Amino acid sequence: MEWESKVSELPVPRRVNIGIVADRALDRAAELVGAWLRDGKRESLEWVATNPTRRDKHPGSFKVNLKTGAWSDFALGDAGGDLVSLYAYLFGLRTQVEAARELAQALGLPDSEVYSDAPPALEAAKPKKSTPWAPVLPVPEDAPLMHKAHVMRGMPQRVAVYRDGAGRLLGAVMRFVTSDGGKDDVPHTFCRHEETGQTEWRWLSFPEPRPLYGLDALAARPDAPVLLVEGEKCKDVAAAHLDEFVVVSWPGGSKAVAKVDWSPLAGRRVVQWPDADCKRAPLTKAEKAEGVDPGCKPFLAAEAQPGLKAMVQIGALLAGLGCELWRLELPQVGTLPDGWDVADAFEKDGWSAEAARQFVAERQRRVDEVPVPVGVMPVTEVPAVVEAEVSAPSRLDASAALRPLLDRFALVHGKKRVFDLRHCEEMSWSAFVAFLKNDKRQADAWLAHEDSKVLMQHEVSRLKRDASERLLQQDQDFSDALQRYVYLDGSSTIWDQQLQKIISFQDLKVALGDAHKVWLNSPMRRKIDRRNLVFDPSLSADPETHINMFRGLPMAPAFPGGRAPRVRELGELVPLFPACEKIIELTMHLCDDRVEVWEWLINWLAFPLQQVGMKMSTALLMHSDVQGSGKSLLFEEVVKPIYGDYGATIDQDHLDGNFSGWRSMKLFCLFEEVTSVSERFTQSGKLKHLITGKTQLIERKFVDAWEEANHLNSVFLSNSALPFHVEASDRRMMVVWPSRKLDEDLQDAVLQEIADGGVEAFYGFLLSVPLMYARDGVRRPFGAHTKPAETRERLRLIALGLAPWEAFLVDWQQGKLGVPYGPCLAYQLYGMYHDWSLRGREKSVLPYRKFGQLVESRIGSRQVKHYRHGTAKSQATLFLPIRCPHGEVEQDWLGQYVMLFQYEARDAGWRVDEWEMYKPAPIRAVVKDGKERVAAL
Repeated sequence: MEWESKVSELPVPRRVNIGIVADRALDRAAELVGAWLRDGKRESLEWVATNPTRRDKHPGSFKVNLKTGAWSDFALGDAGGDLVSLYAYLFGLRTQVEAARELAQALGLPDSEVYSDAPPALEAAKPKKSTPWAPVLPVPEDAPLMHKAHVMRGMPQRVAVYRDGAGRLLGAVMRFVTSDGGKDDVPHTFCRHEETGQTEWRWLSFPEPRPLYGLDALAARPDAPVLLVEGEKCKDVAAAHLDEFVVVSWPGGSKAVAKVDWSPLAGRRVVQWPDADCKRAPLTKAEKAEGVDPGCKPFLAAEAQPGLKAMVQIGALLAGLGCELWRLELPQVGTLPDGWDVADAFEKDGWSAEAARQFVAERQRRVDEVPVPVGVMPVTEVPAVVEAEVSAPSRLDASAALRPLLDRFALVHGKKRVFDLRHCEEMSWSAFVAFLKNDKRQADAWLAHEDSKVLMQHEVSRLKRDASERLLQQDQDFSDALQRYVYLDGSSTIWDQQLQKIISFQDLKVALGDAHKVWLNSPMRRKIDRRNLVFDPSLSADPETHINMFRGLPMAPAFPGGRAPRVRELGELVPLFPACEKIIELTMHLCDDRVEVWEWLINWLAFPLQQVGMKMSTALLMHSDVQGSGKSLLFEEVVKPIYGDYGATIDQDHLDGNFSGWRSMKLFCLFEEVTSVSERFTQSGKLKHLITGKTQLIERKFVDAWEEANHLNSVFLSNSALPFHVEASDRRMMVVWPSRKLDEDLQDAVLQEIADGGVEAFYGFLLSVPLMYARDGVRRPFGAHTKPAETRERLRLIALGLAPWEAFLVDWQQGKLGVPYGPCLAYQLYGMYHDWSLRGREKSVLPYRKFGQLVESRIGSRQVKHYRHGTAKSQATLFLPIRCPHGEVEQDWLGQYVMLFQYEARDAGWRVDEWEMYKPAPIRAVVKDGKERVAAL
């Protein structure tokens, strides 16, 4: 017939070789994937990016293997095995055939290579599944506990546990914080391997149709209205405040609406609370080329925003289920922050439950008909749910003898080696033949059978690793190791929870042996950002995201009557603590029974214990030439034990060493003789930073350096009269000089109190101290910045540390030189300094110019001035430590002081006449009114 002849003339459809296109695309994988996912970056063999097909703001959940072409969205469970399927997924093509055709054209492949003239098979082969693992719902009761952490993402920030209407576990969705501070929601389900039957927890999405989040609450309250929100966090926050509703959500966000089972909401009253998205119109190609700012584009219409768009889609689905549908009318687009939702209302905006109820009451609108806005996919066009693949029976049934071998063994790809799936062991071909009792024919039949399995080498390695991990996870020691060791992301170091210290990876390998490899690859391995390991005695760090190295002071204080007494004066407190009476007496003895000094010392010891972690801006220096005064007894045997491991005794070697690990995690340090005579000036800067620095760099051998908050308070003990240099203006140091040796009876009594719990009682005493301090007859609160008392030993220490020229000025100011402290000729003051240095046998004398500069820097003024005594007028360089009084004639006032300085210096025995040798030569002659005048320096 005519129509038959026409049909016979039609060209036979050509078959597309998808595998060939995928292989050719793989040769240019980095170039292609980089062009398709421009916001991503390469990490080893993977391309990490955001998923452009959904609301995905942070890279990490969408990855493409550039070596194999396999790709996966860990948040949704969407995946594929080659770049053709990736092309179809990203560009919305219905079939891989279409994707292969377009990709082949883009790659410029010849038709002879891409197409085959053979007619297509009568029955198209079903697409291969991306994974042989299939979720099991509900989770069996004997299943192991789900993972606490992800192998790459570490500990989750939030865990949403899904249950069915009977309360049975279905799985979870865990929220992780990404390296750039974003959020990544990853589903976690219990799965079974379709080939081996092995079961374990995997990071795979729920099977479709996916369950709602909140099914157990729906079943428990069948008559309650339903509040539908987007996201597990919103569901949890809303459920905690709005108990009149049953709050539910769904997994996967706005792009996964069609993949959810909405039937549990049938016939219910549902109120939808959409996210307040504020997306702008996309840039055109021309605008992108011109570099137009995306922020200048107008907002999309409300119905085109993702949050409302998803709710409209859901509404269309719920309408067919007989639901009474209501939806909250949000403010105009752009009024609220982008993505604002019910969780933001409570957590960021501080709404009360009543405010939220009022918002719902005022904003809810009845949805009778659900129109589909422009740009929203109609329900009829929602892609059909892809059913799980069912393995087709093989064309040739294996014999009874081969079936056990086919189920148990697999060939290793590229090698003549066999893998035992039952015992997860690899064996040579000869060993396999020997296992079959040298039946080579049976071995060859197994190898030739079409149902014999083939495993890639990486699959063999993974199965071995998984088997090893399962064995180790049953070992209590390894289970303890997973909890004990925490990887510090961004470094090569680990936090040891048991030892409470940072260790190197080499230390971990020694501790775990071969098991360290399993620990390294275990999804249960704990991980935190290195910056989130902190030493925070104030306990203000969030325990959900941080590890605090501080675990609290180890000692329990002892109070009379079991509670801290409340008094207003320190003197009232002492009789209430008889258990540490002698220890308190020891503190008074070290202060030479001076009440003002003792009260300052007790307040300084008490403040950082009452406010743990408080950094004092002062340190205590207790030094004396008296051996056995009891300094070490108080601070080594009484104070330091209160701090336990957070206290330390430091010597000169610690301070001079290249490493500073001894400072880490310390609240109290006792420095014993840390400075020698030659280093008392060079160590000054380091000690100042220890006392007042806010942070400190911690360096330990074989471990990455890190910065840590400085909560260290310091006590320096010395038997030297000049342990280190203290400047007159420096207010960091409280100086105490015990002048008496400790009585043996008091020493024995203190030791007995320590043995009988006196340290615990003294700790209770310090916690009860009213933090008040008297100075100049006025009582004031004692705080971290209270200045030290101006003790006589502090003044003596300052004087001992003065440079010779500074000591000379102090003697002049205090009238010890026999001359008035006032204006004087510069050369005469230098002459007196020279004589003073010779009398004191100083090793070196400053030259005239340097002396003048230093003195000027201290007293503030050196000028050329006219001065007059009687009728004689002169001009010279003078030091002016004081100003001319108001009402005086400056020239006469200066002249009186200059002559008085000269007369009294001669009377005091100074060699005034020899000072003329220091008088500088005139530098110029000034002619005025015909007379020559000399201007001197």
